[in-house]
Amino acid sequence: MERVIQNNVNNSQASLVSIIIPIYNVERYLRDCIESVIKQTYKNLEIILINDGSPDNSGNICDEYANQDARIKVVHKNNGGLSDARNVGLDIAHGAYISFIDSDDVINEDFIRILLSMLHDSDASISMCDYTEFSTIIPKIDSTHKNTFELYTGEYMLNNLYNKCWTPRNVIACNKLYERSVWDGLRYSVGVLHEDEYIIHELYAKVQSVTYCSAPLYYYRQRESSITKEISSKRIQDILAIFDLRTTFFRKRGYNDLIVQNANAKLLNIAILAITYKNKTTRRLLVENLPAILKQRNVPLKMKCSCVILAAFPKIFWRIKSLRKRAV
Repeated sequence: MERVIQNNVNNSQASLVSIIIPIYNVERYLRDCIESVIKQTYKNLEIILINDGSPDNSGNICDEYANQDARIKVVHKNNGGLSDARNVGLDIAHGAYISFIDSDDVINEDFIRILLSMLHDSDASISMCDYTEFSTIIPKIDSTHKNTFELYTGEYMLNNLYNKCWTPRNVIACNKLYERSVWDGLRYSVGVLHEDEYIIHELYAKVQSVTYCSAPLYYYRQRESSITKEISSKRIQDILAIFDLRTTFFRKRGYNDLIVQNANAKLLNIAILAITYKNKTTRRLLVENLPAILKQRNVPLKMKCSCVILAAFPKIFWRIKSLRKRAV
């Protein structure tokens, strides 16, 4: 159901919003991020900068801004990773609402005001917007062009966890505003990559309703050195572990349909990882699961053909792929 954003939230209201920004080695982009936060049209903010052991000048930049704006709190800690930094922020946050921003990204000046208005207008526990990608030039988007939002149940969002019409905006943490109570008893898994996916199913299972606005209020910076661009055995292991974790969670809750969706999604990811990255583990998993992958409707025919060639003739597969890359 589509509803109109009433924009009835103003800066005189008592709702404190805590914005948690984990920071590691991003001195080149950090000022853009912090500036976009302090310039929010909604002013009742607690801005928590978590310097996660940055070896560059990021820590000094954090202190500089803290001296300029009383709303900013800085925590300097030893490096523990993104999940650990977010958890530290959650533990010290005082806001009635929580938002996470990645330190190389930027938000629209109305990001908090609109997402908070959506929560107030709907009595939902999580609000989210769309996002847009950029590399160097920060987008200039008129946030007033879209003044409606949609309301969904938490169960609906859970059941559409694998819907390609929703991913990845339904999974990522940073395009959302959360009621503080959503995080009671929940924290990010430390030491894993793709930490958002390790917890999002628990969040949706916990809440009654979620609001969504299609305005791209979150600006995601694409950069080659980003952790999401890296590939390693660790990353592959963590991606596949997500599906095993969810299987256990869904089984405990009796979500039988989601167990099937999750199993199908795992097979699709095995296929994607195997034909994208030259890795012994994913090829072994591909060979072991090839009959099941070939039966899956969610695996495109072209991908199935690639999987068959890789399983039977790995040297030929990677040779052809290498030649195609050179030809581009």
